[in-house]
Amino acid sequence: EAFASLNKLEKSANEAAALGFAAERALYLKDKVLPLMKELRTSVDTMETLTAEEYWPIPTYGDLLFGVI
Repeated sequence: EAFASLNKLEKSANEAAALGFAAERALYLKDKVLPLMKELRTSVDTMETLTAEEYWPIPTYGDLLFGVI
């Protein structure tokens, strides 16, 4: 599910980058890219709860929240 979401997000982000006008690009990002980012986030959040911390390859939410100085 995460890989499918990532592929859709990458495709949509590339389409946004090809748009000429900033206002058009901004609306596309809001309407198309942001929902895909949320979709991917949901998958990754679920995977994080199912994976032991020592096997999780990216910073956890707690790491980001309390570890950034």
